[in-house]
Amino acid sequence: MSLNIAEGRGRLSKNEYKHHLSIAYGSLCEVETAFHIATRLNYATSDEETAVKEKCDECGRLIRGLIKSLQ
Repeated sequence: MSLNIAEGRGRLSKNEYKHHLSIAYGSLCEVETAFHIATRLNYATSDEETAVKEKCDECGRLIRGLIKSLQ
């Protein structure tokens, strides 16, 4: 995620930056889903999943806010 954001920030246009932020948001959703699967397969606990989901929610709000600020 952070690499997508950094790459987008280094691009020359706002639209490219927004595109890379969108990719970062998609990657964040993938992380959340992968952790849910890990919990279902007993590689992680429900408490760990809850903690990760809270962090993902926070990151998602930040990414969406940044996208909105560029529009």
